Amino acid sequence: MNKSNLYYYLGILTQTLGCIILYIVFFMSFPYFWLFSLVVLAGIFLILKSGKRTATKAITIIAVPIIIAILPAVSLLTQRNAPKTEGILFEEFFFSDEDQNKWLENANDELQVLKNVENFTQLENKATTDKLDAFYKHKAKYIFVIGGGCFVAETTEMEAKIISDSLFIIWHEPNFPCATAGKHSRTNMALEIDKKLYPNYKNFKVIIKNE
Repeated sequence: MNKSNLYYYLGILTQTLGCIILYIVFFMSFPYFWLFSLVVLAGIFLILKSGKRTATKAITIIAVPIIIAILPAVSLLTQRNAPKTEGILFEEFFFSDEDQNKWLENANDELQVLKNVENFTQLENKATTDKLDAFYKHKAKYIFVIGGGCFVAETTEMEAKIISDSLFIIWHEPNFPCATAGKHSRTNMALEIDKKLYPNYKNFKVIIKNE
């Protein structure tokens, strides 16, 4: 390998490594993250020093950080969409801590839980009751708390698995570095289940876990 190619490929490697390190330390809120930009600049210097055409060098210098930024974004999108189970959905739902980990089977159950939430002002009127009655005619809810710490749990990251008599509620926690700037609160959620598909839902042993 001639010296020109050596500078070029070594420059790409150095710039790539520098971009990866820079993105990680920036995400983790490292106070002197800008110092790692020197590694990126060293890579750019080596690329410029190579004997490649000006257009090739310019495209390489621009493309490397873009590709390094796109790859984790694609990975994040694929991780955030957990597999779906027929007849089961997840939604965010407000309730007090004392009401977590329980089944809501009818409109009265949900209204009681909502009344226990501090500053809850929704009135128990006929329109609200009729809407909830229509919902609970076909579905039930299991309310629980999940996530917190490094990441906020999103409904798209949730998965339900039914194995024998157990209902597994699984949070696919994002698989990238934890930011050092503060911690997130846990998320109040509800699992909605189709009563017709799962008539014995109340007999499930509910297990909540992270993966």
